[in-house]
Amino acid sequence: MSNYSISVFDPDESRLNTLAYEFEMKGIKVTTARRIEQIDKSEMYILDISFGLENVERLSKTGSLIAVTADEIKLEDWQKLLKSEIPVFKHPVSVNSIIEGFKDYFNKPIEDIAENTQRDPLAHLLEDKETLPSKNIVDMNGNGNPKEEISVTKTRQRKLQSFKQVIVSVYSPKGGVGKTTLSMNFAAMCAEHPMVESVCLIDADRQYGNVMHTLGIKSKANLADFCRNINSLSSWEEIKQNLYRQSDKFYILPNPPSPIESLDVRGSEFASNLSVLKEYFDVIIVDMAPQLDEVSNAALKHSDIIFLVTTTDSPTNQSVKSFIKDYEKILKLDSSKLHLVVNRVLKKAGITVKDIRGAFPNVEFVGAIKEDGMIQNSANKRIFHTLKFGNSEMTQIIETMMGFINLYSDDNRRGVQLSKGGLLRMFRKRTREEIAYD
Repeated sequence: MSNYSISVFDPDESRLNTLAYEFEMKGIKVTTARRIEQIDKSEMYILDISFGLENVERLSKTGSLIAVTADEIKLEDWQKLLKSEIPVFKHPVSVNSIIEGFKDYFNKPIEDIAENTQRDPLAHLLEDKETLPSKNIVDMNGNGNPKEEISVTKTRQRKLQSFKQVIVSVYSPKGGVGKTTLSMNFAAMCAEHPMVESVCLIDADRQYGNVMHTLGIKSKANLADFCRNINSLSSWEEIKQNLYRQSDKFYILPNPPSPIESLDVRGSEFASNLSVLKEYFDVIIVDMAPQLDEVSNAALKHSDIIFLVTTTDSPTNQSVKSFIKDYEKILKLDSSKLHLVVNRVLKKAGITVKDIRGAFPNVEFVGAIKEDGMIQNSANKRIFHTLKFGNSEMTQIIETMMGFINLYSDDNRRGVQLSKGGLLRMFRKRTREEIAYD
């Protein structure tokens, strides 16, 4: 084992053991602690946010290397840490991302690194012991997940911003419901959010995906080559070479160039590469194929949230109902991940949004988007509709979708929207024509 001097603190035993094991697989031994008084003095500390921001700042004055890990964190706390040049890593933390973030330390010759000394508790370095969290152990449930968060409450409050990396799937058992348009605009808006550093949109419709066609872009990068070339040991440079870069924060993994090549993509490979991408991207959005195959099943299984898209068309809703039944009974997946979006709503379809909500009482409703020629016009002009039309109905619904992954239209974005007439939109009365869509 290499003689690195690293202490890892996390009240969550499952996360703590996983990180220690990943370090061990790389030949690096670390000391672990679930209580603050158990932390040993070291050259480098990997500290869960429950350690306390004041304690992190005190410890940083000793000249030690520090990394903070978190699920959620207040925006002002995150900004303070960045100002102090203390990086924040999102749970689940990857050893590769830590090593990448502290290259200078891990590239040192072994003889230059201090030997791990006998146990030297860290607590005496923290002057005001009253600031230590009073609860340092999280009660665990049977799945090894915390029942209670220590210093940050997991609620959808606008003052809190999530630091949890998320995989989102956009799915419908029927084609032609506007799923790809929704996925693309969702990804584009996430990439514009100030709390998001990186977004990857995956066109997982292996045979007939059309994300790149919609954007009018040709790219050599594709899903089949990505699965062939990339694995858990691949570097960021290798990964970038197998993606299409739409903007600084927005990457796309296109579908295979032909239906024949799509057969090379296996479900196990797709699942593995989702894990690889999660090490580098804050938000991963999977635009799924209508058919349920091994790749679709892998996407559903590994997604944190699934937006299920339907329309005011009776056969589509019947297919959605069948899918929900299969999702729970055959795939044995958690139906609480499902969230319903009604797209392309027609005025005289004979089925209202209210009817659809009544048909799926156990699926959380996100919102409805009326059929709008301007959305199709934007697609034909190869532009992101929501970025051009900040007050459109699609933009409003995607903002709601972003709220489900704790990316709110907070002050940073809301100010921009109000300047474009959003204030009028907030107070404008709905017309009878609009109410008829309900």
